[in-house]
Amino acid sequence: FDAGDVSSNNISTVTFNGTQDQLIDGSTFAYLILQNNGGTAILNGSITIKENFSILSGTLDLKEFTADRATVGGTFFLANNAALNAGGSFPANFTTISLGIASTVNYNSTGGFAQQISRQTYGNLILSGTASKTVQDSFVVAGNFTIDRITLTGGNNKKHHFRGNWSQINGGLYSIATSIGNTVIFDGTGNQ
Repeated sequence: FDAGDVSSNNISTVTFNGTQDQLIDGSTFAYLILQNNGGTAILNGSITIKENFSILSGTLDLKEFTADRATVGGTFFLANNAALNAGGSFPANFTTISLGIASTVNYNSTGGFAQQISRQTYGNLILSGTASKTVQDSFVVAGNFTIDRITLTGGNNKKHHFRGNWSQINGGLYSIATSIGNTVIFDGTGNQ
């Protein structure tokens, strides 16, 4: 899909609802909805959203591109059982960010730069790929947390809450706990 600017006075809504993989070239949207019932929507260029962005089902793979709001405001919503693969940065400039407890965000960069983990309350959080990952702020994982092959490093005096299961696989390492003043809090309601 390559539409250029389909924002039409900030009132048009574009919905991707494919049943197989879809490529989305760099474009500008007013309202964007992803509701795939199969396959993955894959960015082939950065996109800009002027209003709200909702991922209701399926997976959006940002690759190394961005899916940011043009100016501060609006809502980014990732529904339960939907997924966002971020090879670059988390969508920026949204005033309200709502991530379902059963949603999944996977920071999966394979690039040569340190990938920043955004301050959010995540559903399930996966850190994978080959690029290093850094945290400069506190975050919460309401679902499960997985570190796969990478080392997570970061700033000092932060609190990280984990409410689901914790997995370190393929040599993944959480080294934030050794930084000055950081606190790891397991505060789930069941066994962790």
